[in-house]
Amino acid sequence: MILCCAFGMFVLQLSLQNAPSYAVVTVSLPDGTPIHAQIADSPEKRTLGLMYRKSLPADQGMLFLMEVSSISPFWMKNCEIPLDIIWLNERKQIVHLEKNLPPCRSKECPSYSPGTNALYVLELQAGMIEHRKLAIGQTILFDLAP
Repeated sequence: MILCCAFGMFVLQLSLQNAPSYAVVTVSLPDGTPIHAQIADSPEKRTLGLMYRKSLPADQGMLFLMEVSSISPFWMKNCEIPLDIIWLNERKQIVHLEKNLPPCRSKECPSYSPGTNALYVLELQAGMIEHRKLAIGQTILFDLAP
């Protein structure tokens, strides 16, 4: 049993060491608050997301760039911190919000879906939606140009 746990920890550590590198973009919330968001722009990065992170500062997040505008469900599998998730359309307007989603450590985790098409998804520290008074229809600004 101990050997199995030690091997599991070794594999987890190795996967975290080989984690992809992320470009960062400054995202401006509607009230002007800047968020330094890592860009998840590949299938590997979108799949990994914020899994296994032990913390997420209030001024940081992750911006997922979907390949096409679609209904993009998210889950909290292997997340260790609660998150707020914000779905944005192609005009960067908020189309759906999910607040304070709890980590999921079980085999079966619920999915959270916007019910409408989104091109971008922003994950933030839990509580930011409430704290920054984010609402559907507001615009979040960022520039993805190199």
